[in-house]
Amino acid sequence: MSQFKILSYGEVLYDVIGEKELIGGASFNLAAHATRCGLNAQLYSAIGADARGDVFLKELARMGVGTNWLAVDKTHPTGIVNVTLDMNGQPTYEIVEGAAWDFIPAPTPEQSAALKNYGFDVLCFGTLVQRSAVSRESLRALRAALKGVPVFYDVNIRPPFTPVETIKESLPGATIVKVNDDEAKFLSPHLFGKEYSLQDFGRALMDTYGVQVALLTRGPQGCMVMWEDGMADLPGLPGKVVSAVGAGDAFSAAFLASWLKGRGPAEAARRANELGTFIVMQIETVPEYTPELLAMLNAD
Repeated sequence: MSQFKILSYGEVLYDVIGEKELIGGASFNLAAHATRCGLNAQLYSAIGADARGDVFLKELARMGVGTNWLAVDKTHPTGIVNVTLDMNGQPTYEIVEGAAWDFIPAPTPEQSAALKNYGFDVLCFGTLVQRSAVSRESLRALRAALKGVPVFYDVNIRPPFTPVETIKESLPGATIVKVNDDEAKFLSPHLFGKEYSLQDFGRALMDTYGVQVALLTRGPQGCMVMWEDGMADLPGLPGKVVSAVGAGDAFSAAFLASWLKGRGPAEAARRANELGTFIVMQIETVPEYTPELLAMLNAD
């Protein structure tokens, strides 16, 4: 099993879909899938000192996700998101504010030293977790503590939270940036002053912000991956969409697992595409993998 280590910073919460409550949040989803893909994944976030938080801890232990830097907040509740799925399984979100993950504590000097010594290979984060000043400042402190560690930034916009200035601040220093086609269309005039095609947007990210790998996803139409001296355009794979919740996080985890193990960006994106397609066909954000899927993800 790989000893590559990732730190996933961000929101942990429950996705409330109809009568179901499913543990989720981008940072949890990424960490859980990364663990399934053979990485050592640690979660840096906060849950409430409540029943949902207790269940969350048990589920993290079951999945093997590390909780060395998971805080328990006695003042704010574990987060929830009300999710509505349309006829095509595409979600819209009502993200309840004032959750524990809005108040993720910054690392203490002792924790900063422990984080440095742990030897993380990648720090992962997104945009939504930065909606509150507390968690935004904590991320800045975390990035400073882990200066030099490669950064995976999944833009992952969740309307109505579309903070362009926060995104502009997050991009410098990012090694890998993942953005979907709708996000690229929205951000293009804000970041670059004009509307770009998806490919030109990816190139502009690399030229302007020094991004080494641009992951450009297109939902059912597949993905495009760009790096310094190459590009791959991968078509979508067949499969009935049940729920797209968490599929992007699974894609990210599979890409990182392959990339860290030395596979090229094109092959890493191919495997990520396979896992993302499997996830959209399930209602759970982190379902059990089939033996065939595990074999594909772990093949040399």
